[in-house]
Amino acid sequence: MLWFSVLPSSSVEWVSEGSINEVLVEFSCDDGATWYGVFPANEGDAGQYEWMVPAVDSEQCLVRVSSATLPAVYDTSDAAFTIVPVE
Repeated sequence: MLWFSVLPSSSVEWVSEGSINEVLVEFSCDDGATWYGVFPANEGDAGQYEWMVPAVDSEQCLVRVSSATLPAVYDTSDAAFTIVPVE
């Protein structure tokens, strides 16, 4: 699926422990039922990603950061948030 950003960016930040070298940053618009990789894709594990917020209209958005090599190692937003496209 292709998303175009019409909204400002938002910083996604995390802290990794152990030997995680590469993380995946993903988002969901349906309370975690479906996940999409961010664009452009995150590289490495810098602990921060400047997310170009997609042009979606949802009150059930989440962000997830996971290990690229150990998918069972992840964390998700503590609560759903709303994205409303700017008109």
